Amino acid sequence: MLASNLRVGWMPCTPGVETIESPRLLLRRMPTDPSAYGRLLYAILHELDRAEVECVVVELPEAMDERWHAVRDRLRRGAVPLDETST
Repeated sequence: MLASNLRVGWMPCTPGVETIESPRLLLRRMPTDPSAYGRLLYAILHELDRAEVECVVVELPEAMDERWHAVRDRLRRGAVPLDETST
């Protein structure tokens, strides 16, 4: 996506993910706690929308326990799989 000159919002939640240096990338690291993640999710999405990113890449958190099910459900309902973005 960056190679295609798109402005990308990236929302990883894995600790230690390397940062890519690019003026077209807005990195917003997400919490590893499901309650904190849920509280920040829509605020970060609104922030990226205001920044006029052209696509948002959200790392799907691992379902470590049942507390993550609601977060993962919200992400899946709003997602467009990457293979559908090119059509």
